[in-house]
Amino acid sequence: MPVATFVDTILAQVGPGQILALVLAVCLYLRHRSLRSAVQLTHAKDSSLADCVRSQCPSLASGFFSAAPLLANGHLQTVTASLSARISKKSRGDLRYRRDLVHLKDGGLVAIDWDVESDRLPANAPILIVLHGLGGGSRDKYIVDFVPHASKLGFKAAALNSRGCGGLSVKTPQLYSGSYTDDLRAMIDFIHKTHPESPLIGIGFSLGANIMLKCVGEDGAQTKLTACISVANPFDLNLGITLLHSTWVGRELYSRALATSLINFFKLHMPIFISAEDPLTRTHSINPSEVLNAKYLNEFDDAATRRMFKFRTVSEYYRMASSAQYLPDVCIPTLLLSDLDDPVAMSKSIPVADVIANPNVVLATTRRGGHIGWYEGFWNLKRWYPKPILEFCSAVIKDHQAPTPTLMKRKMSPNVSAKVKPIQVDVSVMTMPVGSAMDGNCVVRKSDSSTSLRKRLTAKWVRFCALLSAQFAKFSNNPAAILLVLTAAFVAYRQRHVKAVSGI
Repeated sequence: MPVATFVDTILAQVGPGQILALVLAVCLYLRHRSLRSAVQLTHAKDSSLADCVRSQCPSLASGFFSAAPLLANGHLQTVTASLSARISKKSRGDLRYRRDLVHLKDGGLVAIDWDVESDRLPANAPILIVLHGLGGGSRDKYIVDFVPHASKLGFKAAALNSRGCGGLSVKTPQLYSGSYTDDLRAMIDFIHKTHPESPLIGIGFSLGANIMLKCVGEDGAQTKLTACISVANPFDLNLGITLLHSTWVGRELYSRALATSLINFFKLHMPIFISAEDPLTRTHSINPSEVLNAKYLNEFDDAATRRMFKFRTVSEYYRMASSAQYLPDVCIPTLLLSDLDDPVAMSKSIPVADVIANPNVVLATTRRGGHIGWYEGFWNLKRWYPKPILEFCSAVIKDHQAPTPTLMKRKMSPNVSAKVKPIQVDVSVMTMPVGSAMDGNCVVRKSDSSTSLRKRLTAKWVRFCALLSAQFAKFSNNPAAILLVLTAAFVAYRQRHVKAVSGI
């Protein structure tokens, strides 16, 4: 039967209302499909870690992140994550912790919260050491949404709480910062001593990802961790704050919100900073009134953080705290999980050149996930990142327990980049700084196995909708015909947009 006759038959049997419903359904479906983001893997060409990820981590090797239709960009994802965190503080949920207090050498106090559900696991079960972000703790929503998945797959979860976080009191006039890794190292040592037979995997979120990666790079082959996962890492704090303040939204929304959060955190522990009367120990010339009057994130760090840790300027603190400079020293299997539409830890800060030079590191990027958002679904929102993270953990542990492991601690050879064959990379896939990110030798693997099928189906929809509109116009002057024409135009536009974004 010719297509035109087929269309005439359909229009003769169904009413305009049914056609309108069909068109709306098609539009919603195409909208959902347009929000799918294929995971991009970037790594050195000769990388056994990348081979392991491709073969054992389907969510990374051939997977997609499908943003929730109502949260179609990085800003909406980020704001939703922030609002969800505020709501979760009032409702603790079903997650229960058992706490270990760790007393530090300088008199400070930190805590390790263990998921009680993991107590049923064997004593030598692998342990995921989870570090929170700025001003957070073990009860942060992105950690609460992750921990239950870990225990179900046989991982013990140890959620860390830095000084003053998670309800802890501050014992000394010092908080935590992106540059200070001694507290994290002390907690890792504590877990290693109390669980000597368990492999340890470090997972950091946001600023915690920066601290975790910096610690791993500082320790090199001496680290007690088996693997590391860095989620939404800002990498370069100097560049990050510059990019954040380059837009009105970044400066007036995100920077001010982060500063307000830190000021509230400082207020909780301000008495110990004021009570130190000795000028030699009075928190390194911190003026509480300057801290409380800080408007933006960099102003708070200048008034408090850099003085607390004896940096001469806030720029020096950001420079020394950035984990990007330690990436070449990473000697264990490491996954960097970032979103290219993250409005806080922006994609231009990702040190792609260092990633492609270190075979121990794999970078996985998505789009429209925001800053630790990655919400999928329509009404029942679920987070995407637990699945790829746990797939990576399982792959690493499987290799670690194999008779002949292939992913061992190894230092990066100084001339490793010379062994990597240059290939042509589509710079539209990842927005990175010119001259550093995409000028190196790398493998950027597109994970969209259905590209050609999607192109064919989209082209057929364009032709079908155009023909349907023309035939429907013969029957009536009903406005639904115009809607069908607009639908055809919309589909054609989406096809061109997908080509531009995905490099198809």
